[in-house]
Amino acid sequence: MLWLGAREAVQPFITAYEQSLHQLGYSVGQTLLLERRFADGQDERLSALATELVRLNVDLIAVGPNPMIEAARRATSTIPIVMAYGSDPQRRETRRTSSGATDEVRVGD
Repeated sequence: MLWLGAREAVQPFITAYEQSLHQLGYSVGQTLLLERRFADGQDERLSALATELVRLNVDLIAVGPNPMIEAARRATSTIPIVMAYGSDPQRRETRRTSSGATDEVRVGD
């Protein structure tokens, strides 16, 4: 999980996420491991944190708004990125082809 804010600021979201996972039968620390990285409000740290998650060979990267989405996209072309929310995600859609190339499509113009 990649967060722009500090842990304290996003803790309510983390708690809700973990409760939802529990309701689905998962147990953090037992049936799944969550790696969390916090940029403490500093956009410029996101790329390095996303790269760190990639180096850990995580199964997916969960992100929130657009700065985190972009950092994760720059860090990997092979690990799935799950977007919790973002501004106008349908305006620009970026897809990875099977060869790993980026195919960007603008929609709604």
